[in-house]
Amino acid sequence: MKELLLSKLIITLSFQVPTFLSGVYGISIVQNGLFSSLSTCSPGISSLVAPWLSNMLIERTGVRSIIIRKVFQSIALLGPALALTTITFIECNFSAAVGLIFAGLFAYGMLTGGEFSIIPSFSPNFSGTVVGFALLLPFSMGILAPYLVGAILDSSATGDSLVDKWNLIFYLTAGFLLFGTVIFNVFATDQQQSWDKIANVEEEEKEGDDKEKKNGKERRSSSVDSFTVAVNRK
Repeated sequence: MKELLLSKLIITLSFQVPTFLSGVYGISIVQNGLFSSLSTCSPGISSLVAPWLSNMLIERTGVRSIIIRKVFQSIALLGPALALTTITFIECNFSAAVGLIFAGLFAYGMLTGGEFSIIPSFSPNFSGTVVGFALLLPFSMGILAPYLVGAILDSSATGDSLVDKWNLIFYLTAGFLLFGTVIFNVFATDQQQSWDKIANVEEEEKEGDDKEKKNGKERRSSSVDSFTVAVNRK
């Protein structure tokens, strides 16, 4: 869930791309609209491919599924972190900056082969509930991230250069994503959790009760039939 919270930061920051391109490179609103739409399509394409690709690798390579999930999640978090960090070194190269933004967001889409694909494994009975909670917290970044970006851009403590302020934003984001990568690779599991197994026990008990009731009805029905046959013989 923490990884989702951190990775949602990337999508939120992608909404700030027009501000970055306009402030640093002086891009017009028309061009900004084009780049913003393309930056949204980039992770959309990779998020469609990632689940299929990760499942294919698990089936054909025989590698443990949790390792494949961690690889995809690492790409989803470290890809944008590397792209944002690289942007801070290219100075005013507009084409390179846009290419890195698209590449970072494309890499981010790989999370559907990582954290999202792992949920049905560790919680097959409550997958919907877990996804609901997992998405509830990350969307709080939709409030927090723009506020932090605005606070840094308006603060005099972060320097007078707009480029330096954006560099600070990118460094902080990369640090958070690196932290999320470590957390996921250390604690992520695809084993069904004990709290999820409770549903299996309850279901088995219910099936046992239903079976016992059915057997009881069959025994009563058999007894009635035997009694009827005995009466008819008399």
